[in-house]
Amino acid sequence: MAKAGFTQSFSTGSGKAFFGRITDLSASTPLPLYSSGRSAIFQAQGQPVRWRPDGIDPDSTTGMLLAVGESVRYTGDLSQLRFIQTAVSATLEVTVFK
Repeated sequence: MAKAGFTQSFSTGSGKAFFGRITDLSASTPLPLYSSGRSAIFQAQGQPVRWRPDGIDPDSTTGMLLAVGESVRYTGDLSQLRFIQTAVSATLEVTVFK
């Protein structure tokens, strides 16, 4: 499982937010920290990423496709999110709102 440090924290009008980067998406990867947040924005960088919101592992051909530079704002059970790269060198930028 990949480990990502949420390196920046900041306050928003409705509470705290945390920013981090997941750099190892070679296997199905959950949000490693702050998965108890209320919502998240995530963006693929370098290569497309596939994701699923139901706790089931995506693979390089199944799951929702997130193109490079595309962002998704997700509200739901963050502990169920799973991500995987479609090609080597994908990273995921993540902001979690508590």
